[in-house]
Amino acid sequence: MTDARRDDSYRDRFNQIIDSVDVVVWEWDARTRKLDFVNSRVEAMFGFPAEQWQEGVEFWASRIHPGDRDRVIADFNRVARDGGRYKTEYRIFHADGSEKCVEDTITAETDDRGEVVFVRGLTMDVTERRASQEQLEESEERFRLVADVVLDAVFIHENGIIIYMNNTGLALLGYEQEEIVGRSGGMIVAPEDREKAARRIASPGEEPMELKFLRKDGSTFPVEIRGCNGTLRGRTVRIVVARDLSMVNRVRMTEAEIKDLTQALHESQHQLIHSQKLEAIGRVTGGVAHDFNNLLTVIMSYTQILLTDIADSDPRREDVQEIQRAAERATTLTRQLLAFSRKQPVQPHRIDMTEIVQDTEKMVRRLLGERIELSLLPSAEPQFVLADPGQIEQILVNLAVNAADAMPNGGVMTISTGHMEVTDPEYASRHMGVDVPTGVYAVLSVSDTGHGMTEETKSHIFEPFYTTKPKGKGTGLGLATAYGIVKQARGYIWVYSKLGTGTTFKIYLPRA
Repeated sequence: MTDARRDDSYRDRFNQIIDSVDVVVWEWDARTRKLDFVNSRVEAMFGFPAEQWQEGVEFWASRIHPGDRDRVIADFNRVARDGGRYKTEYRIFHADGSEKCVEDTITAETDDRGEVVFVRGLTMDVTERRASQEQLEESEERFRLVADVVLDAVFIHENGIIIYMNNTGLALLGYEQEEIVGRSGGMIVAPEDREKAARRIASPGEEPMELKFLRKDGSTFPVEIRGCNGTLRGRTVRIVVARDLSMVNRVRMTEAEIKDLTQALHESQHQLIHSQKLEAIGRVTGGVAHDFNNLLTVIMSYTQILLTDIADSDPRREDVQEIQRAAERATTLTRQLLAFSRKQPVQPHRIDMTEIVQDTEKMVRRLLGERIELSLLPSAEPQFVLADPGQIEQILVNLAVNAADAMPNGGVMTISTGHMEVTDPEYASRHMGVDVPTGVYAVLSVSDTGHGMTEETKSHIFEPFYTTKPKGKGTGLGLATAYGIVKQARGYIWVYSKLGTGTTFKIYLPRA
């Protein structure tokens, strides 16, 4: 192969790699003041062909949202003049008129005299990320709006330090928000009750407690406080509702009613927080896996190019092959992450879940080994669902691996199929810990007689990379992958486990 043909081959491969990544790659020439290169991804992202973007900066500027245009153009001109590197986020219009949010990472290249000759950039579509941030801010604003119209004082503290109080609480105590946020909660408690309040902070309970609050003017009044734990931006906080007992003509609830309401509130909040937590992790995980997959594509393409040019006898060939094998292993991990985030492409069709269980029996037995007995209890009738058969097999494999680890000295793993009709969603929520709509569901049950789990472990088992196995013995993606597959099939997964009694997973998929 001649040098010219080799250069052309490298150039073609480079362009293929650049066009395969999920970002717009571009280069601006300071001499012509035009884009001299932009990859084909620009048309998929914004709806205009690459040639139109290369006409000049004016076309790009015309597509930027008017509210962001002056700032973005000023930043670009500054780098084009002085050099440097910066990152910015702004809104831009697609060819169909829709609004997108993008993030630019821009770097200037200078010559020996320090003058800018090229400006290069990467443009990423961050519309979904921005929407998630706005949803979080909107959710917090809704909480504040609701808290500010209730008649009770509501405040949030972290280890006794107040981080929020609603308007009712501020009015009752006589403080402004800035006077109380960041201060110890002891300042609003009467001196004779501060020790009791400190004990509650140290060992928070759900039972109502009465004590006296201290106003800014030094007067006191009796309150009844109730609280529950919550999560705010990843931190564990305590949400407290304080009812002013000095107000007359207030309708009082019985202790039993308060206890039932507090318990229901705690359970509902726990379920909501857990669901939101997994959903948020899923969005972040999917985005990271998607970007990581793009990087792996580049790595594997370059290793393939290197292997083409390195002779079999070259000692460096084995090093490049090791890089290639590592990239392939990483690709398997990204597929599992995409399954958890429900972004992995699937091919669902009508399948009999009982038949899938029977077909994977031999594989599951090999995974369990000779010490563990496998008991199959298939349904007498087909259990049809709309799902990808390969993903159902993946769930069984992941659960079998976990069961084998939980029974190192042997035991029994039981797999059964059946169906269940949900007619009372509230009953299902109370007994299963998940909200299941009414309907008929095919049920896949997997049980083991292993060592079981604590409540703390149960609360984290579906999170990516969470594992109780020794270092190097597991990726922590098995159950996260199963969770993502079930959710992608519009189903639900429930787990029951206690230390010393084994573990049972039940998967509910809509009957097809």
